[in-house]
Amino acid sequence: MKKKPKIIILIVALIMIIGLVIGYFINKDHLMKEIKNKYSTYVITNKKINLYQYANKKYIKEGKIFESITLELEQQKNQYSKYFKIKNSNYYLYYQDIKKKGTKSLKYDMANYLVFNQQVKTKKNIKLYQNDKEILQLSDKLELTLLYKDDQYYYIEYLNQLFAVKQEDAKLATKENTKEEEATKISVLYYNVKPTDEMLKEEEKMIEQNKIYTISLDDYKRWLQGYIRLKKNAILLVSKDESFKNDKYIINYPSDEKIKFINNNKASEKENNLEEISTYYVTNETNNEYFGKILKQESFEYPKKNVPKSNSKRSLTGNATSIPVINYHFFYDPVIETCNEGICLSVQKFEEQLKYLKENGYKTLKMEEFRKWMYGEIELPAKSVLLTVDDGALGTGKHNGNKLIPLLEKYQSYATLFLITGWWGYDNYISPNLDVESHTHDMHTEGICSTEARGAKLLCSTYEEAINDLKNSISVTKSNEAFCYPFFVTNEKATKAVQDVGFKLAFIGGNSYATRNTDKYKVPRFPIYSSTSLQQFINIVG
Repeated sequence: MKKKPKIIILIVALIMIIGLVIGYFINKDHLMKEIKNKYSTYVITNKKINLYQYANKKYIKEGKIFESITLELEQQKNQYSKYFKIKNSNYYLYYQDIKKKGTKSLKYDMANYLVFNQQVKTKKNIKLYQNDKEILQLSDKLELTLLYKDDQYYYIEYLNQLFAVKQEDAKLATKENTKEEEATKISVLYYNVKPTDEMLKEEEKMIEQNKIYTISLDDYKRWLQGYIRLKKNAILLVSKDESFKNDKYIINYPSDEKIKFINNNKASEKENNLEEISTYYVTNETNNEYFGKILKQESFEYPKKNVPKSNSKRSLTGNATSIPVINYHFFYDPVIETCNEGICLSVQKFEEQLKYLKENGYKTLKMEEFRKWMYGEIELPAKSVLLTVDDGALGTGKHNGNKLIPLLEKYQSYATLFLITGWWGYDNYISPNLDVESHTHDMHTEGICSTEARGAKLLCSTYEEAINDLKNSISVTKSNEAFCYPFFVTNEKATKAVQDVGFKLAFIGGNSYATRNTDKYKVPRFPIYSSTSLQQFINIVG
């Protein structure tokens, strides 16, 4: 009878042991599942948490990391460990402090950058930042490659992502991290016009063949400041025409008035500053030969525009038998502003020309006078000249610089503005010294088609569309005395539309004199460029 209680106790003990063993394995299995459920190649912190290091068989707190930070983990060696090792580091995370993240890479784009041949050496208890926000607190010192910098931070790669270190918390040491050659010059291409489809295809082909890549204006600024190192063959594409879009390349549309592009057709160097950026001026005359020079960072000059020789036989006495028609576009004061297009003219040069005309007895014509002379209704003195201005942009109106009207009034001269009436308000150009005529209402756009010269919208539109546009323009100017074709180009359909709405004259380019035998719908003019000297102007007027 005494043996029976002992057997019962033994059985109870055995059952308890078996229960404990089963419970242990059940709990272990549950823990394994929980740990496994937390592990992922990429994880995100669910609060501000501790970082751990493993030493003397213990996990010791050695730093902090903030909430919602994505990290990449190493593959687990011990599936029972509650601590996950962060890839490329000596730090661990506690499994309950994180949750799974998708498989998005943490890498940042350094494709066009070269690292510096310098190391960032931090002090102990360092803080790391992203977007000016503190992300990590580490007890260790770090020594890592300098990727790039700015006024406040050094940027490094750590834990497979980009971090910033305050410059006051670190110092730089020399180390050869790369032997790859960096860009010491950059070709800056300023597009005066939106390139035609054909021109763009040729340029894209040459860019690809020469392994050229485009950069942003911000990258260019940081390169000038020495904050980044760029790989060779970088170019900067600039245009003020926001209709110039290209999905393959970065196109920059600078609006900062402190940025000044100098049209000197040579490569930009680090010695440049933002107020004097050497620029290649790209126009529809920039053929493959010139574009090749640009990509190779070679300096060049475009051929000088043809102007009449000083031995012109045009008589300057008696009545006019021929009259020079002068063509301007934009006016600016280089002391306070920039204009990098070849058709820009400084106010100093413009005033010099007006002064010459006045002091030498020239008659500057109103458009009505010129039209009557062309039709043989009146006679004009031999020393007559018609001044015309196209578009209505920079410096031509009271709203965009007001350079034209004050000088016309000062020298008691007359001119005709061919205004794109749908782009700028007519009231900005009112002056007794300025006639306003049509330059279309809204057809001063090129690249619309490939079948007509420059793809000009007027030439590519239907006859009805052209008629409607011209009528809209006349309703603004209240005049059909004269018309100017956009980009100096026309075709039979456009000329017919101009005639049919009642215009009596129409103007192109051509660098020759107008006579009474001239086609009245293709009256030639002498374009004035930024490079046109006073002597060349004198040669033109005779």
